[in-house]
Amino acid sequence: MLRSVVAALGLISVLATLIIVGVLMVNSLGASLGGGLAGDTPSGGATSSVVLRISGTPGVQFNGNYTTPEGSRDISGILGATPTDYKLGGAGVAGMSAITANVQKQGTYGTLKVQILKDGQVVQSAETTATNSTVSVTYTS
Repeated sequence: MLRSVVAALGLISVLATLIIVGVLMVNSLGASLGGGLAGDTPSGGATSSVVLRISGTPGVQFNGNYTTPEGSRDISGILGATPTDYKLGGAGVAGMSAITANVQKQGTYGTLKVQILKDGQVVQSAETTATNSTVSVTYTS
């Protein structure tokens, strides 16, 4: 019986170590991926910024992805009273060739609007009211 208790404690400590290592790896990977919510501060103190803005009828569900020269990221959510912004970069995107976003509206009601803003100005915009329809926008600098 003592052997089984010792073995169980050993197994628990190994599993705990694996979980901790996994969490650290996920946090590290998340920090290294390009983009993020607009509240994230870009490194390098860039003066220009590019933002993907998702807005429309509150309660509308959406999912999709965006691609920058730094990589691709999946996004999803439910629209609220204020737009959902994803910061796509600043100085790191200054030499970009293109940004593409494909966002699908889930459900039958409401409007989904997708915009790309550069320095606060809309440079691309598209929207849909169609059921389960995808909105695509591309910005090339």
